[in-house]
Amino acid sequence: MGFILRHDARARVLMITCGTTVTDDGFLAAFAAVKDFMSKHGPHHGITDFSGVESFEVTNELLNELGMMAPAIPVPMRRVVV
Repeated sequence: MGFILRHDARARVLMITCGTTVTDDGFLAAFAAVKDFMSKHGPHHGITDFSGVESFEVTNELLNELGMMAPAIPVPMRRVVV
């Protein structure tokens, strides 16, 4: 699996832990899963954990697309990347 989602409902924190390889497809799947989670459970703060990643294979094209998309974690919520 390319990622794991865990959450603390009381603290309203969602943690996204990435696997060893991050690809365009895996990144988009995680992004969609976070958006789906937010639509079902409401806004949560986010922690994205890249600490176990050994290979980051996301293309510049995807990064450009992401820059034009609405964030998966709503604007007022805090986001932390590890």
